[in-house]
Parts: sequence; C-alpha cells; structure tokens
Amino acid sequence: MPTVGEQLRSARETQKLAIHQVADWTKIRSDHLRALEEGNYSVFSAPVYIRGFVRTYATLLKLDSTLILQQLSQELAGSGPVEPALVQPAGEVGHRIVHTAILSSSGGGFRGPAGAGDNLLWLDSL
Repeated sequence: MPTVGEQLRSARETQKLAIHQVADWTKIRSDHLRALEEGNYSVFSAPVYIRGFVRTYATLLKLDSTLILQQLSQELAGSGPVEPALVQPAGEVGHRIVHTAILSSSGGGFRGPAGAGDNLLWLDSL
C-alpha cells in the first residue's frame, strides 16, 4: 500500500496541480508540502501540525481524510519520535529568562512579578 505522502503526491499529480498552487490554496508552505509528500516528518515541530496539514491537503485533493489520517497514525507510530531535536544554534551566546509582569487591575500600572494573574511576559538575555 502506498504511503500517505505517496498518495498525496499521486493525487496532486493526477489533478495536474503544482506544489505552489496547493501552497497558495491551503496556506501551507511549499517546503512543508514537499516534506509531507516525502514522508519527512522531522521538519515539523509537533505531530499536531503533521496531522492538520495532512488533513487540509487530503481534503483539498478530495481524498478520504479519515482513512488518510488513520494510515498517518500508523506511519507515525512506526517511525519513532517525530519531534525535532532542539539544539542551541552554533555561535549563540547566553540564555533567556522569562519574566512575568502583573498589570494592576486598579489602574496603578505595572507592579512587577508579585501579585495575582499573569498578563505580560518578556525576555532578558544573560
């Protein structure tokens, strides 16, 4: 049985659609569409994106998205982890600290990290 990617590519080519046309209509980046067709799921940051993009792509091509997603689940389960490795880019120095600021509901403005409710985040470099 052809893979999900092979089915997507075959349906696209049968309908004489170019990758750039599918990208325009679905708003999925063309490099992501190519990765889906190649079964290269490691370029995606989370499986939820893979499933959403495959559903959108299959629907556009008038494929049975339920069956395609079932097969995709089997492929993902058999391929091991699809999460990309998170590494610090070469040459990047320092760390980032996330700070939480609380905005006063009494109109007093910024009160800093003490208080109730998390309304504002910012990053500092070390």
